[in-house]
Formats: sequence, structure tokens, C-alpha cells
Amino acid sequence: MWFSIDPAIVAEAKWTCNHLCPAQEECLRLALKAEADRGAGSRYGVYGGMTPRERGRINVSTNQFPCGTHQAYNRHRRRQEVPCKPCCDAVAAYNALMKARAEMRRRVNA
Repeated sequence: MWFSIDPAIVAEAKWTCNHLCPAQEECLRLALKAEADRGAGSRYGVYGGMTPRERGRINVSTNQFPCGTHQAYNRHRRRQEVPCKPCCDAVAAYNALMKARAEMRRRVNA
């Protein structure tokens, strides 16, 4: 979690969340749940690699991520649907990110 309106700090926070943080998905899940419980007025800071505006685009009532995210790709698969191109592109980017994150952790721990 990061709290700033400075675009450079927000970009750094998102990069850190998405590339280094092992709790990124859990952090995002908890932020979405808290914001759903307290309302949109409580949406601030970078949580789980997403800004308040990005989190606001997620349908929190059903917890459905929009197409073009790896979460939506997984939703397509659970429903036994053919994933759309934006979701396929997103999952390819997500897999590349996870591979880079694992390599970064390997280097840090070596």
C-alpha cells in the first residue's frame, strides 16, 4: 500500500507491487473487499498494484474484473468460454510478469 498523488511515486508503487511483492494479489483482494464494505469514498492509495481509479473500474458487487485482465481470462476459462483476445493478451503479459518476478526474487535471494 502506497499513498501519494505524485505520478512518479504512484508509478514506482505500482511497479514495486507488480514486480516484487509476493502478496500483491491478496492485497488487491483485501482492498476490494474493504472498499466494497465502506464504499467508494474510502478508495485511496495504491493497493495490489492498482490505483483507486483502476480499482473503481472493477465491478466489486460481483468482483468481476473487466476483459483485458488475467482475472477475466480465468473467468472465461471457469465458464468454459473461449477467452477474448484482450484477455489472452493480458494473461500473456501476466505470465511474463510472473516469470520476471520469479527471476528477480531468485537474483535477490542468490
